[in-house]
Amino acid sequence: MAEQRYSRQRQAILEAVKSSHAHPTAEMVHQAIRAKMPSISLGTVYRNLKVLSANGEIKPLYGDANNLHYDGRCDDHPHLVCTHCHQVYDMPDEWVKRLGPLDEVSTRHEIDFVDITFYGVCEHCRTNKTKEVEFS
Repeated sequence: MAEQRYSRQRQAILEAVKSSHAHPTAEMVHQAIRAKMPSISLGTVYRNLKVLSANGEIKPLYGDANNLHYDGRCDDHPHLVCTHCHQVYDMPDEWVKRLGPLDEVSTRHEIDFVDITFYGVCEHCRTNKTKEVEFS
């Protein structure tokens, strides 16, 4: 496999995802890095997010039907998707520990990874009844 060039744009996109706890969409990443790179296109952001995901440097999250979100934290951990604002939140690892270990012998399947997503209303929406979420 040919070595892929690691451009300034790709590095900026990776840093934007890794530094955010908001699990940003491609549009959110694009908006965040345009201040530093005004000429970067949304298509460039999408292509680089796809490459970074394929390389295992970020993790794609299917938070809602309309938007793919990205996580800079690639270990297996649970998420909550707010059914009002569609924001994705990290949830405490203890929630998964309560489920107990997955025994591959008893399931007769080989488990590659675990993806646990809870759906409900986030604290912000419960309190403020809002639909807007900012990139942070």
